[in-house]
Amino acid sequence: MTRQWLREVKLTVEGGGTVTELSALRIRFRTMQNNLQRPNSAHITITNPSTETSQRLKKEGQVVTLEAGYQDGGPSVIYKGNIIQKRSGRENPVETYLDILAGDGDQAYNFATVSKTLSAGSTYRDQVDVVAAEMKKHGVEVGHIPDLGDKKMPRGRTLFGMARDVMRDIAMSTGTSWSIQDGKLTMVKNQEFMPGDVHVINSTTGMIGLPEQTLDGIIVRMLLNPKIKPGSKIKIDQ
Repeated sequence: MTRQWLREVKLTVEGGGTVTELSALRIRFRTMQNNLQRPNSAHITITNPSTETSQRLKKEGQVVTLEAGYQDGGPSVIYKGNIIQKRSGRENPVETYLDILAGDGDQAYNFATVSKTLSAGSTYRDQVDVVAAEMKKHGVEVGHIPDLGDKKMPRGRTLFGMARDVMRDIAMSTGTSWSIQDGKLTMVKNQEFMPGDVHVINSTTGMIGLPEQTLDGIIVRMLLNPKIKPGSKIKIDQ
């Protein structure tokens, strides 16, 4: 197991044919990630960027990639999304800051539209492929898509409107949840999990305090583990 000390972070911004790496600066961040069918968000603060760097990051829509972890195992991607907003200012007389607000798949979520008719005999996967093709135009690739069954539509199916609304209808019909994770269209069965290892959580693997049971589930706090994503399966063993 990777030793959870000596934290390491890497931040890059890509857009306009250039890649800007900001890892040498002080970086603070907070990400909100879930599978609730809306873009995951990130609030990133960079301390003392140069005026040239701030101007280079001025445009919206640039892709920001945040990697974090520990020096023992190296950082892994914990967030990837489009810059929605930036704000610069001064924290004190000697230090400036640049705030970045990002949305994962924000462009696809807000602007991707669908207008296509599928013939009789099409499947739910065919519908997902239509949506995925439109979202790809806005930078979103296809991620994990489970088996949606072999049910065939008895009649032609017209898909029209916002891609996110079409995906919501498909998810309701197939008993799944859909979301965009690190720039990838992802679906997970409501009673299943993302493929991969089961992550054991206890005091030796970074759990902080004790788990709390609520009406909505169990809340557990732990040290940063970039391998755990929305939809991952965990085992609380304490």
